[in-house]
Amino acid sequence: SRFLYELGLEERKVSRLPLSLLYPKQTMHAGEIVPNEVAFEAKTMQWSPSKFKCFLGCKRQFYYRYIACIPPKEEEEPNEGTLMHGVLQTLYTDTPCFEEEKAFLQALDAALEQYFVGDDAKTLFQKHLMREKLAGFAAQEIEHFKEGWRVEALEKQIEGEIGGLYFKGRCDRIDRRGESVILIDYKSREIKAAQKPKSVESLIDFQMSIYRLLLSKEQRDVACYFVQPFQKPAYTPLAAPEEKETRLLTLIEQIAAMQRFVPEKCENLSYCTYCDYRLACERGEYL
Repeated sequence: SRFLYELGLEERKVSRLPLSLLYPKQTMHAGEIVPNEVAFEAKTMQWSPSKFKCFLGCKRQFYYRYIACIPPKEEEEPNEGTLMHGVLQTLYTDTPCFEEEKAFLQALDAALEQYFVGDDAKTLFQKHLMREKLAGFAAQEIEHFKEGWRVEALEKQIEGEIGGLYFKGRCDRIDRRGESVILIDYKSREIKAAQKPKSVESLIDFQMSIYRLLLSKEQRDVACYFVQPFQKPAYTPLAAPEEKETRLLTLIEQIAAMQRFVPEKCENLSYCTYCDYRLACERGEYL
């Protein structure tokens, strides 16, 4: 029980759970086979922000996914964030800006009709729910466009070398105003973990910093913003960008020099909550 501490027991005896009981046949569970050390040539790998985050967050998860190549379980249905990304991409594909809320909402309705195909109850519910949640985004976008910003690119692939490591990824959206450019990352949930924790030393999510460093090789004035269409205000600038980039470059230098790593389990158990490999590690809600 996660609430065992409430019993006030001074001593606790931990027993190893027989994971074979979770399978219909004994032979279906082979047990853990994880090496003590793994050969690692970071400079020969292609990195993405999510792959970099995984390495910083949990070496065991990194081993399972990128070294042993055990694919994570595919989601049966797209989550709310995926649906939001799809609708907004459809909305701005042919229209770089809107001058009035009415025009925005009309285009949003058309994008919803195009994105959600089908007339079953579930599809209709998702469509109406997304319309309701994005309706409040209209006024904020109109103000954004009145300031002179225009959508320049959607799902733009960005790649290049940083400190000896090769990165590749896709940016949700890029807006331009004259010589100024802003990188936009859509978020349907909280952004606290990606902003600034108690210490930048504990930060593991450097997606926006990676994209900014790559794009700044082409553009001089690049800023980063998280956009939460379901909330007000929707636009939030990336906190402490210089401090994060300094930390990122230090980590890249350290990782680029590595030749081996130990696939140990992470110490932060909250990181295990949504991990696809928590059963193999005997952690999380399974136990």
